[in-house]
Amino acid sequence: MDRELYSQAAVIAFREDAEGQLEVLLIRRPDQRKWRIPKGIVEPGISLEDTARDEAVEEAGIVGRLSVQPVGYYSFKKWGGICHVSVFLMRVTDVHAEYPEKDNRMRRWFPPATAAQIARRKKVRKLIAELPRLIKQQGL
Repeated sequence: MDRELYSQAAVIAFREDAEGQLEVLLIRRPDQRKWRIPKGIVEPGISLEDTARDEAVEEAGIVGRLSVQPVGYYSFKKWGGICHVSVFLMRVTDVHAEYPEKDNRMRRWFPPATAAQIARRKKVRKLIAELPRLIKQQGL
């Protein structure tokens, strides 16, 4: 039996706080406990990069500089198929007070060590744990 494949793009969003310490932005729905990274389905004719940027704005109200290429991938079962997620880094340059999914998504900045413990997906936790190396590798 063939399963439907869904391509998704996501961002691990980061910035430095006033003291120069890294922070990672995670989001969650108000009725859920698990923290996640912004992600969404790649629509036909839209690039992975543009999808990652769009989802960051829609779900978290953030804008920034995206890594040139994905820093990792993961897959999971959903909608009777498999979602394959390409994960980019985003150095956040602007945080909007208002954004499309503000009423459906909470957002919070965490130290990387905390974010690496509480993010929902194991592969995302691993990528966050490697954030300083990935930032350097990507030139962000």
